[in-house]
Amino acid sequence: AGMRFAVEDLRPGMTATDVRHRYVMGVARAAMADSRYQDYSDDWILPAVGAGVGIGVDSERDVGLQEGDLIKFDCGTTVGGYRGDGGRTFVYGRAKPAAKRLFGVLQEAHDRACGAIRPGVEVGDIFRIAQDHITANGYPRFRRGHYGHSLGIDTFHEEPPYVSEGERTPIEEGMVLAIETPAYTTDAGAIMIEDLVHVLPGGIERLHKLPHELGVVS
Repeated sequence: AGMRFAVEDLRPGMTATDVRHRYVMGVARAAMADSRYQDYSDDWILPAVGAGVGIGVDSERDVGLQEGDLIKFDCGTTVGGYRGDGGRTFVYGRAKPAAKRLFGVLQEAHDRACGAIRPGVEVGDIFRIAQDHITANGYPRFRRGHYGHSLGIDTFHEEPPYVSEGERTPIEEGMVLAIETPAYTTDAGAIMIEDLVHVLPGGIERLHKLPHELGVVS
């Protein structure tokens, strides 16, 4: 709800701070309108607008929204003590070729990683599936320390086991994992594709319902 509200009325020149404020407003409106969220207590967001920005903590330095810019969300809320984590990426107008191509490969890697999750698979195998796909499809120098993490034990949204190369922890039924394939580049901009997934006996249930494609807004 926060992401949808934030991108409903974008205008040239809007900054990551503007996006942050609109996200907070959207979350609050949704929480007040639905009794299921009566235990909502807080939210967080790392937004980014345009190219040449960082992970989101310092992205308020951006020059303002322009045609072809990406708008990245990495965000979540806390309801009843359980903290969520997820992310999507939108483009203002027509996507630049570099952004569209990179997003497509990251989306494929995300889908492949999610499709391999089931009880008994080692967490590190999920990392390798995502990394190998990105490396083999035009980005041989692209590498991350992890492609996700667990959450739900504490009120912080990142916990071990991390979806990292050396992680030998076996996936178990009932786990909730955040699977993410982000990138932060000076040409395409910041990209985040992240879902919470609930591990079932034969696969997963995706807990985030927003579409995964690069959402076009204007």
